[in-house]
Amino acid sequence: MEEETLAAIGAGDAAQETFERVLKRGGEAVLDMVRREGKFAVVLASRPYQNDVLVSHDLPKLFTRAGIPVLTADSLPEVNETDLKKSRLDIVNNFHARMLSSAILAARDDHLEYVQMVSFGCGHDAYLSDEIVRLMKEISGKTPLILKLDESDVQGPLGIRVRSFLETVSMRREKGGHREICELGEPYPVKYTKESRKERVVLVPNTSHAFCRVMSAALCTQRPRGSAGGGRRGGHPSGKAVCAQRYLFPGAGGDRRGAGGPKKRKV
Repeated sequence: MEEETLAAIGAGDAAQETFERVLKRGGEAVLDMVRREGKFAVVLASRPYQNDVLVSHDLPKLFTRAGIPVLTADSLPEVNETDLKKSRLDIVNNFHARMLSSAILAARDDHLEYVQMVSFGCGHDAYLSDEIVRLMKEISGKTPLILKLDESDVQGPLGIRVRSFLETVSMRREKGGHREICELGEPYPVKYTKESRKERVVLVPNTSHAFCRVMSAALCTQRPRGSAGGGRRGGHPSGKAVCAQRYLFPGAGGDRRGAGGPKKRKV
């Protein structure tokens, strides 16, 4: 039984390697074609379930009907070799790595544009799209197309967004000129030093009242001054004025209306 299990695992690994090799070979062929013909392809980055037609609203066809080849993030030959040390995110899974790597490759290549499909804006996706936009802008000034698929259950609005995006890209390419490729800078230029322990207060996002209290106490044992962000009155004895969570992490708070400016509060 153990031998059969190991054999099955080996066969599965071999099949996966073969699939990835064929996929990247196809991606390389498309890249060679658009470079040779002076055209561009679109990297359509998404989660696996978004390949379902009912979820994606047949988004790839909106590009291919316009004569634009579509590549997946996995099909880029160098997607597993990109240096992500200059990203501001902690890469915690392969999905994050593929999204960020493919965005960097698209930013550096004159013949690639980047489109990300998003089905919800909470959790990791809340800040992943922001980081993709930041990386591409700093590298070459390119702007990706971020499509939230759950904003509509019909293809019409997506078609408008896609046509506008393609028209913008075409106008930019008609102007000609080679984009200057810049190296990414230090992701966190302001460092937290030993001296900062006395000068700075660490704000704890208002995930929950109990979490804020626990994290603030834990930080204080490590010498940094911790202060619970938002929450109930009297949540922290320091009485420091702090910002609510939605202003520390845009898109992560419950109130996204943005009415007025950031309001400080005593906690």
